[in-house]
Amino acid sequence: MYRAAAVFDFDGTLCSRRGLPPRNLAMLADLKVRGVCRIIATGRSLDSFRQTADRLAPAGFPLDFLIFSSGAGMTDWQTGEIFPAGPLEAPEVRKIWDRLLGEGLDFMIHFPVPHNHRFYYLSQSPPGANPDFERRLSVHWGQGEVLPEGEGFPASQFVVIYPPHRAGEVPGLSAGLEEFSLIRATSPLDGISLWMEIFPRGINKGSGLNRLLESLGLEEKPLLALGNDFNDLDLLAAAKKPLGTPCLVADAPPELRGLFPQTLSCDEAGAAQAAEKWLRDNRL
Repeated sequence: MYRAAAVFDFDGTLCSRRGLPPRNLAMLADLKVRGVCRIIATGRSLDSFRQTADRLAPAGFPLDFLIFSSGAGMTDWQTGEIFPAGPLEAPEVRKIWDRLLGEGLDFMIHFPVPHNHRFYYLSQSPPGANPDFERRLSVHWGQGEVLPEGEGFPASQFVVIYPPHRAGEVPGLSAGLEEFSLIRATSPLDGISLWMEIFPRGINKGSGLNRLLESLGLEEKPLLALGNDFNDLDLLAAAKKPLGTPCLVADAPPELRGLFPQTLSCDEAGAAQAAEKWLRDNRL
């Protein structure tokens, strides 16, 4: 059915705070004509992405598959069928919860897919000390509830948001939590604050992409992967194969820019430029 596949991170890669560059939107439509499977791999929940997609393209967002919540689930965009990757079990949730309590961190625990736009939250910082945490609560007002005391429960993921003065502690969280997938991310809200997302072992954008490509029989076909941040590293690593082309937009964090080839920035429609070059190189 498909001759190749192209996968894009969403926020900061395909779409910026200014919106979706028209050239990127046209590129997605062109990929369909050329027989390329169009995939977005985002940290957003399915509910959050749907709302944004409906606003950006009311006539229908040009997409085939969505990997959402950094691999916690995926959906066939055309049929709406959802494929969860499996939740954190109750004892695992309680273990992570206790660790974060002990560290005095602010965090959110998201419900299992497909309801993972809803969450419990706990703030241990003084009021005003963690503005990005408060910003996320405001953006998702009505979807979060204060974390109740009690035993653990199944969940899709944790989101830990570090106050500015504690950003240097991010790498230390992995100690003692090696059985889980910990993914660092730059806040999509202020573009500065650091988050740590915690998933079941093996869950990330790259593993989600590999499962999807295998199910579609596209493992040996040309693949373009484009990202912009730390949480895209697994996705880009999955594209390091004979027919794979990993790429970063130019406004990726400085620490990442030497790891993969670069295209233009998100606002300059770097995704479209990367796709056009990739199509030429692979004669698609």
